[in-house]
Amino acid sequence: MAKTNPWDGKWKVIKALPGGGQCLNYTVNSTNVSDTSLYVLKVIKDNSKHERRSRFYREVHHYISLNAPYFPQIVDHNCVNISDGKDRLYFVYQYIEGENLEEYINRNGKILLPDAIRLISLIIEAVAYSHANDIVHRDIKPDNIMLRECKIGTPVLIDSGLSANDADE
Repeated sequence: MAKTNPWDGKWKVIKALPGGGQCLNYTVNSTNVSDTSLYVLKVIKDNSKHERRSRFYREVHHYISLNAPYFPQIVDHNCVNISDGKDRLYFVYQYIEGENLEEYINRNGKILLPDAIRLISLIIEAVAYSHANDIVHRDIKPDNIMLRECKIGTPVLIDSGLSANDADE
């Protein structure tokens, strides 16, 4: 009998996406036929290390507390008990149609000054909102800034696995 994943029955994997050193990413659909939206499933690679499980748990709960358009909105997760290491941790968030800032610059070249000012202003707004909620992202870089519909005025900060707050210390 094949080993099942904790997301089986809820999410159907469509394809693999680029991932980081800690996680695997997939586009998925809900198994609920009335939901035709596309989502991203993020799965921890090494489930055996408590430090990585803690970081993953922190990322999920920080996203949940940051209910703003600058951050992915979590729709499902199994990050409740991180101590036992039995279930492979995962979370699902709404797919962000677009590209990351690095891809955008590679495709379009330099960003015009007014657009750059607008983008930086929005990122500062996102960081200020995050800090007002006692959360520090700690990994803001071009490939962690998604642009909804490839538009400079719609940044979304992703991959907050290194985020921290006072309660984490």
